[in-house]
Amino acid sequence: MWLATDSDGLLRFDGAESINWLAAGKDTQHRQNVNKFVLDDNGAMWFASWGQGLTYISAQQQLQLRFRADAANPAALASDRVQTLFMDSKRRLWIGSVAGVNYIDSSNLNQISRFAADEPTHPLYQNRIWWITESSEGIWFATSDGIVLLPADQSAAKRYYLPLSSSLQLERAREVRALQQFSSGLWASSANGIYRYQNTCDCFEQVPMPTAMATPRFNVVHPQGDTLLWVGAAEGLFLLDTQTLTWVAKDNNYNFLPDIDVRTLFVNADDQLWIGSRDQGLFIGTPQHRVFSPLATSLPATKSQAASRLTSALFHDHANKLWLAAQDTLLYQDSQGNWQQFPFRAKANIRKIYQIAEYPAGTLWLATDTGLYQFKNGQLQFDPTPFQLTGLAPSGVTALHVDTQGVLYLGVWQRGLISWQVGADSASLNLTQLAENSGDQIYDLALSPDGVLFAATRYSGLYKLTSTRGWQRVETGTRELVEGFNCVVPESASRLWLCSEYGLWFVDLESGQQQHYLTEHGLPSVYITAALFDKQGHLWSLTNHGPARLRYPQK
Repeated sequence: MWLATDSDGLLRFDGAESINWLAAGKDTQHRQNVNKFVLDDNGAMWFASWGQGLTYISAQQQLQLRFRADAANPAALASDRVQTLFMDSKRRLWIGSVAGVNYIDSSNLNQISRFAADEPTHPLYQNRIWWITESSEGIWFATSDGIVLLPADQSAAKRYYLPLSSSLQLERAREVRALQQFSSGLWASSANGIYRYQNTCDCFEQVPMPTAMATPRFNVVHPQGDTLLWVGAAEGLFLLDTQTLTWVAKDNNYNFLPDIDVRTLFVNADDQLWIGSRDQGLFIGTPQHRVFSPLATSLPATKSQAASRLTSALFHDHANKLWLAAQDTLLYQDSQGNWQQFPFRAKANIRKIYQIAEYPAGTLWLATDTGLYQFKNGQLQFDPTPFQLTGLAPSGVTALHVDTQGVLYLGVWQRGLISWQVGADSASLNLTQLAENSGDQIYDLALSPDGVLFAATRYSGLYKLTSTRGWQRVETGTRELVEGFNCVVPESASRLWLCSEYGLWFVDLESGQQQHYLTEHGLPSVYITAALFDKQGHLWSLTNHGPARLRYPQK
């Protein structure tokens, strides 16, 4: 990616770091302003400067040409303050400055010509040029005094003034900052609004703006796809659907980047929007497609507020009804599918529900920050039994698993793992070594399809329950990079997916194969909080920057 900057010259950015292409390794005294640049098909580069004219550098840098203003030469650059550049379909480079227009034919790079240099009545004569583009009608110029067209049939130049609402009496009312020609037509921007050229009337018509948008001072426009037009303004970034002539709102806000003075826009091959601002840095917008809808929007008004808050646990019961542990409230569907809620914070002073399990059908077990609870028939009941049987005071249960025989496995905050057969008068405490690490806990308990139970811990790595030796630590080969795991997703007793604070891991314990997935592999973030396989066999990772699906899961 090439970036023209106000004071750091021309930067080449590879996604990780940038270098000053014109003065690599030199200090700021050797840097210069670059307003615009054009990359030729053969690799050559033209770049315009504010105060240092126009420069040409060939692909291999064997040839370098500089063009400067010269009052004694009527064909010379109109001004050293070059505002914009444009290469037309005939391979002519048009140079727009604060004092008029020049052009250079690619067949003769050394010769520069001034347009309308001796025609004081010509609309381009000594006019400040902001933007240049081309359509089937000819070459268009956005100037400080309207829009000028040089017709393709070489007839007389035409000037267009944008229509003004009587309520708009702005300074520089005739100034047009940008023009953009793409599949949906020719578009112009000014401090007064956005306009579309109409062939039927040979005029520009203003696009209506909703009252909520006020009147942004538009600087630049850039297309995305065939119908969308990004519009940069002194107040932020806006998006116009050119097919319906409607402004797109995000969360009831038309401004996608409030309080940012947007000066340049570019959409790259990956459909990312690059946004250059005035003295506020560079922004990158990545396209997002909404495939998830907030559950809260489908709930009754009395339940939607609770569902829109932080959710700490999700569970589907034997009847495939959904349970959500939201902030202070348990939301669930009853047997008729109607949504109910239970205020566990107000009823039992529970601050957080970590996980939910069911045994037998109809009885839910809740792992909470204050201990183990049962929930049945709309009633919540505290159950201290497993703590009493192991001599522990009731405390936070951070992980929970129940097997088909009704054995509950409880990960207890900084104490270890309790195993308790529901209804039995004995229980065992394992993994007591977790108490040796301050803050250690079991984050996840998961059973493999072939019946092996795994425990993922915060600081002590991964453990599995063996039939002969009880709980044993699993050597994953990741200890040098991560201490523990947020989740474990077993494909089998030997093929595991592990979530960590430093990416997603695949480990084959038999072969020793290991794969580490990071942001360069497509993850939104390296902080992985959970993972799961869906019914189609796709692996989903949940990160602190949103979900991601592995495109080709290993099988």
